[in-house]
Amino acid sequence: MTTILTSKNIRYRILRAYFFSVVILFFIWLIGRVVTSEFIQEIRLDNQLYYHVNHQLTHSAILKEQLHHIAAFPSVTPAINQQFQVKVRPFYINHQALVNSYEQQDAYLGAQMEKYLQNSIPKAIQVYQKIDKQLKIAAQGNWGDKKNISEILNYIDLYESELHAIVHNYFEDMESDFSVLDIWINFALTSILSLVGIIIAFKIVKPSFTYLNQYLLQNLQSQREVNKVNLELRRVNENLKTTQQLLETEQKRSMQALQDKLTLVLEQEKYLIKGQEEERKRIAHELHDSIGQMLAGIKYGLESLKGSLPSINTCNQFRGILQLTNKTIEETRRILMGLLPSTLETFGILGAIQSLIDDLQAQHPNVHFQFFQPNTPIPPLSDWVSLGIFRIVQEALNNALKHALAKEILVEIEIEQGALTVRIVDDGSGFDLKKICRMSQSKFGIENMRQRCQLLSGDFHLESIINQGTEIKATVPLLN
Repeated sequence: MTTILTSKNIRYRILRAYFFSVVILFFIWLIGRVVTSEFIQEIRLDNQLYYHVNHQLTHSAILKEQLHHIAAFPSVTPAINQQFQVKVRPFYINHQALVNSYEQQDAYLGAQMEKYLQNSIPKAIQVYQKIDKQLKIAAQGNWGDKKNISEILNYIDLYESELHAIVHNYFEDMESDFSVLDIWINFALTSILSLVGIIIAFKIVKPSFTYLNQYLLQNLQSQREVNKVNLELRRVNENLKTTQQLLETEQKRSMQALQDKLTLVLEQEKYLIKGQEEERKRIAHELHDSIGQMLAGIKYGLESLKGSLPSINTCNQFRGILQLTNKTIEETRRILMGLLPSTLETFGILGAIQSLIDDLQAQHPNVHFQFFQPNTPIPPLSDWVSLGIFRIVQEALNNALKHALAKEILVEIEIEQGALTVRIVDDGSGFDLKKICRMSQSKFGIENMRQRCQLLSGDFHLESIINQGTEIKATVPLLN
């Protein structure tokens, strides 16, 4: 059957051809648009992730620098700790941005995500969690532990190695993508030009191609800038290592100088106290040999005149003078006991403390004293150690009676693990440790007891509660 070509049929065929051409062109344009959009979206996500990775490397280097700076301080004050938190805050923020970018790419690509990203990013997140945990522990006041800072630096190195692996694989992946992209673009341009001509190609393909080309040029420029940043980071890392070595050397020198100075101060204090004790000994001997003998002579002379007094009034006056002389002799003996405890040489440390307690009991009959001696014998002690222990007990008992107004006082001596421990407990008024630190150090003799214990290489511990009493504990190694 022959079809008659009329103007109507020709018009219909032209319209139909035009319609199908438009539909085909539309689908070609739509497919190209979808493919190009997906490719650009993938590149955008990659570039965003790559941007955060490189920024995180920069913040990681800053964090390492701050940690080396913290390690250089002998002690970290709250102000230094706060300044450190402000400077490393961008490290936390950018890491969260990196995680968000990774999650966006994972949601967009799913299983099609690059394998190196599926491996490196989760590892980096795990190492970051360890870094964050250690930093929080240190921020609570544990900066003095240099081992903790070294452990944080090791975690940061692992963290950076994962980020560098992402950068390296990204470069290789981009080079491969660019070669495939050139082939695909050439084929697409050839096909479109062959189907729709130069005009359709300019209207549909050229804008997208121009945009894509500009975007790729920007990526290449970004890669060059990142390379420069990486080179700068390597230089900074080398400088940081050199600075760390210099700081460690200087820190060792400072610590040694401080230790030598502390040793010198302790020796000076030791010789000062020894000089004080020698001066007390000299004064005690002079009092005993001169004033003591003269008082004893006065007493014996007065007693010899007792029977030859003529009147009762004179006799009463004589008795008063004799009683005053006896009190003067007793007071002189008490002063001599404080200056030079002669019982130390005669009875040893336990006998001297027992004699001291007996004298105080006689002076304070309303106070109940208890003295618990060790079950094992005390090894022989040097005069310096015995005198130091005796002075600590003497000072503690005087404080309990004079300042705390105690009614119950316990003195206990124990021998264990090669050390002698003296414990003095009273039920006196007690005091506030914070307030006593702001007062004169010599008011209750606390600093004197602490220094004596320190010069004996011992440990001094004091606890006091207002209206409940005070406990003093001094532990001295027997090796002294």
